Amino acid sequence: MAVETDGSGEVDINLSGFDKEVVGAVDMDGKTAVATLTVPQAKFWSPDAPNLYDLAVTLHENNQVIDSYTLPVGIRTIVVQGSQLLLNGEPIYLTGFGRHEDFPIHGRGFNPAVIIKDYALMKWIGANSFRTTHYPYSDEMMMLADKLGFLIIDEIPAVGLYFREDGLERRLELCRQQISELIARDKNHPSVIMWSIANEPHSEHDNAVPFFQNLAGLTRELDDTRPVTLVSFLGLPEESFAFLDAICLNRYLGWYSEPGRIEDGTALLSTDLDAIHQKYGKPIIITEFGADTIPGMHAQPPEMFSEEYQVAYLTQTIDILRSKPYVVGEHVWNMCDFKTSQGITRVGGLNHKGVFTRDRRPKMAAHALREIWR
Repeated sequence: MAVETDGSGEVDINLSGFDKEVVGAVDMDGKTAVATLTVPQAKFWSPDAPNLYDLAVTLHENNQVIDSYTLPVGIRTIVVQGSQLLLNGEPIYLTGFGRHEDFPIHGRGFNPAVIIKDYALMKWIGANSFRTTHYPYSDEMMMLADKLGFLIIDEIPAVGLYFREDGLERRLELCRQQISELIARDKNHPSVIMWSIANEPHSEHDNAVPFFQNLAGLTRELDDTRPVTLVSFLGLPEESFAFLDAICLNRYLGWYSEPGRIEDGTALLSTDLDAIHQKYGKPIIITEFGADTIPGMHAQPPEMFSEEYQVAYLTQTIDILRSKPYVVGEHVWNMCDFKTSQGITRVGGLNHKGVFTRDRRPKMAAHALREIWR
């Protein structure tokens, strides 16, 4: 662990919990010092056992306490090994959602009651993870993930990047600032298992690869303990996957393409996944897949926008994902319906891909996912 101060003195370090106490100390002769604590028979943090220790750091000078801070921390490892994602040395499979901090009346913003409700719904449905689509979430959201045992792909607000020369240097500067600030804020959360440096960039341009090499390099320099990824809609042509740790892929086969033809969409998905894995040989997480669904609309046989179609689309897609040993996660888009701009595809100005309504009522798909995930 690294300790930073604005002055000199001695720093006492105390890690306590589960009837154990580990102490250490460092002398600060500059702004930063590094200390190593060894915890015998540590209680590892995981979704099944979100064990948290209290880490207390106290600065003394001339036998007086200058400052003190206590931080809840978890002990765990997260690595990519071959085509697997390993948490504490064991394979982990992600189930959950892309989300938005959105709710009726106030729109996107901080709402403590909604945070509690959303975690309760994710527990109920059997999710173990989510992605902070497409921006950092509140401190309170992150702290509760630590306490409740949720895994987070933490993402900067780099959505739909393009790589023309005009403004490219400034865009890279902003992305470097964003990932630096995100890591500085969230690096101590055991719930954060991966950094996402972009969502759906338009990477067909030659400038994309050096752009992301620069950004991934900075991310690893700031934190070499977590995998680095980006979320792509391109798939096979996304050349940056070659130097990233895991592949995050958004796919709407059977919705935006092959509309109404789920079987055709899943067949294409299967072929697509195999080709991507053959080229890059890394674990794949499907970070978005879903179908707009008007609550209360029904059809037999299932038709687009009906609740039956959403159930069929999600369950048949998951069947394909579960048949691929290199797929290590499935994040449905979206957890809840959310507000959008008006348009001919947005009934009521909403994206209706949620398995819960905007005010958190379950659709048929929520019950279907609960059967699968639990």
